[in-house]
Amino acid sequence: MSKNKKMLLIYAFMLTIGQILVVAIISGVEALGNKIGIPLITEASGLVVTNMAVYLLLLIAVCLLFGNELRKEWQQEKKQIVAQIVKYGVVFLIFGIVVARTAEWLGISTTSNQETLMQMIDAADWFSSIIIMGIAAPIIEEIIFRYIIMGKIYPNGKKRAVIISSVLFGMLHLDGFSIAELFIYTLLGIYLGIIYNKTKKITVPIGVHCFYNLVNVLLVYILVA
Repeated sequence: MSKNKKMLLIYAFMLTIGQILVVAIISGVEALGNKIGIPLITEASGLVVTNMAVYLLLLIAVCLLFGNELRKEWQQEKKQIVAQIVKYGVVFLIFGIVVARTAEWLGISTTSNQETLMQMIDAADWFSSIIIMGIAAPIIEEIIFRYIIMGKIYPNGKKRAVIISSVLFGMLHLDGFSIAELFIYTLLGIYLGIIYNKTKKITVPIGVHCFYNLVNVLLVYILVA
């Protein structure tokens, strides 16, 4: 087995174990509350705690495994990376608006990702939502779908790598099975994959994804508030 595949398996194992531990802890707290007759955690707060714990756990894993590579890439071409993030980020926002209109045309008022975000903002403070959805999630997702799948597993299959990583990216964001939602998130994944192929820098799609999510968090927070 190659080093890259071993790395991916280790990463997947860490994710699985982390999720099992978090769910077990949340379930234990809920069971304790039911036993003593005092609700210690609500469904909404449980969602927030679970998401925060899983994403922070994964973020720590990303920093330990890839922190040096990300820091080195940033330090070498900081100015160029910032310029590319701004350029591609603005295009991504416009692209996101077009995709949102497409979602409406397909009969989807809000995606499951947006619904989760609204629940988190409603149950927690905006700072937690920024940390989870605006920073941690984009970093983790870009490392998995662009850096590992595209850059490590399929380094020479550019088109195939973009399609595979984008479909998997779309599947990650599904709540149930929806062809329309899969189509929407796959399109967003394709754009991020094209950015990675074009710039050869993982920090650029990470920055673009963070920028896009942060704007969405802000907009949803304004609507919810």
